[in-house]
Amino acid sequence: MAEKTNLTIKLDKDVRNEFSCLCDEIGISMAAALNAFIKQSIRQQQFFFSLHSDPTLPVEQNPLRYNKETEAAIQETRDIQNGKVQAKVYHSAQDLFDELDQEMEEESY
Repeated sequence: MAEKTNLTIKLDKDVRNEFSCLCDEIGISMAAALNAFIKQSIRQQQFFFSLHSDPTLPVEQNPLRYNKETEAAIQETRDIQNGKVQAKVYHSAQDLFDELDQEMEEESY
């Protein structure tokens, strides 16, 4: 039999209580539920829940945090969608690529 070890995690009290009630309803212990989750994640090499940001929340309230540049881009996109900022318009793909090349040259100096 494999050697056992302990895993200690911090949870909000309400979350722990809700999880405990769920496990009781299903008929397994919290440890068994977490072991099953961990073993299945390792076996399948993926998590069985999605990690994504909530696009309806302001950047500062989002449960997933991004770096400042990405957060600024997300906020700019929201501002464009809400009509607060005018989006750039290009007459061709080449115009877009030319501007991107120019920005890259400016950043490299």
